[in-house]
Amino acid sequence: MATWETTASVVFWDSNGILTSQNTVISKITDNKNETTLEVNEDIKVTRGANVLDGTFLGTVTVDDVEYPVVSLFGLRYIVGLGGKSGIPARLAASDLDTSGSFTVCFFPSTLIATPSGERKVEQL
Repeated sequence: MATWETTASVVFWDSNGILTSQNTVISKITDNKNETTLEVNEDIKVTRGANVLDGTFLGTVTVDDVEYPVVSLFGLRYIVGLGGKSGIPARLAASDLDTSGSFTVCFFPSTLIATPSGERKVEQL
């Protein structure tokens, strides 16, 4: 299952792409599949505090040479993990999104992954 977690702020835009606010509510994105990537237009689950919501993975945006996932919830676009950093664009147009590929989720060393023979550290797979 592709899971991406962050404790960083998120930035979101209204339906016209204008920056409206920053907050810290999104903590996890999952796709509930046995893979390590989020695919463009894929249905995802977004954890906001104690709530789990349905969303869509829209693509990625690169700010200061770092790639961030962009998701849609309730018609708003969120760049996950970017808030509180420099280089936040004041507007996010559809042309700013990279929809040419997927977003690869990385695992921290020693993350346990379920396998048919039991849990194993990611670096052992």
